[in-house]
Amino acid sequence: MIVAATSKTPRPAAREDKTDRLDSKKLACYLAKGLLKPVTIPSVQQEGDRQLCRMRHRQRRNGAGVKRQIKSFLLQHGLPEPEGLKHWSAKSIHALRIMRLPKLLRLSLDALLSDLDYHINQLVILEKVLDETLASTSTGQRITLLQTHPGVGPVTARQFVTELYHYDRFETSCQVVKYIGLAPTIRQSGSKSTSGPINRDGKPSLRCTLIQAAWQWVAVDVRAKQYFWRICHSNGGIKQKAITAAARKLTVHLWTMLINNKPYLPEKS
Repeated sequence: MIVAATSKTPRPAAREDKTDRLDSKKLACYLAKGLLKPVTIPSVQQEGDRQLCRMRHRQRRNGAGVKRQIKSFLLQHGLPEPEGLKHWSAKSIHALRIMRLPKLLRLSLDALLSDLDYHINQLVILEKVLDETLASTSTGQRITLLQTHPGVGPVTARQFVTELYHYDRFETSCQVVKYIGLAPTIRQSGSKSTSGPINRDGKPSLRCTLIQAAWQWVAVDVRAKQYFWRICHSNGGIKQKAITAAARKLTVHLWTMLINNKPYLPEKS
């Protein structure tokens, strides 16, 4: 049995009759001609690891949403932000808990703080479970390997390894970049060829994490910084395009490290 990618399945140009029997015949014909692209099915362990990482990302995203709601609440009612709230320090959160407010406003702010506590606690629990689950496995070894790359921490490494559990099925780095959604779209007709925006396939959260990691890489690695500014200057100073190119380069580095099972080695001059 195979699972086919629906987005890659051929579609008729005109509307046709549709029944289960006709669909089955059509799919069987496509399969016989090699027109169906199979999807890799993760094992139970791989899917569990991936879902844990996705849940961690979801809790962090939801927690950030609650923080925005708290700041909006303070702004709406003309309340000053406690010192340190920019970085959400423990002291600033405590100041929110003891802030003198009318009864109904106090209840509303306490409800938001309770939501924030929930997401923070869930993050702590998920981090602990992830560390304990992945520490002694081959997945954990790959995560440790990827962290030898500048700018790549445990969150980026975990997400990259769990989302690309089938990394060894890709034949080229171009396939990996396209799978993640960082490949530029190509528009070519005759002698004219242009590169458009990225294709945005794959998991948006992984793409976002890689772009954030690219910013960290550019900040700590001299060669990465030079590459970033070279791309930036050649694109009219648009930093978004330059950091996307850096994220694309970072993706190739990480995939190559997994394929070769070797830590990061800086590029030679």
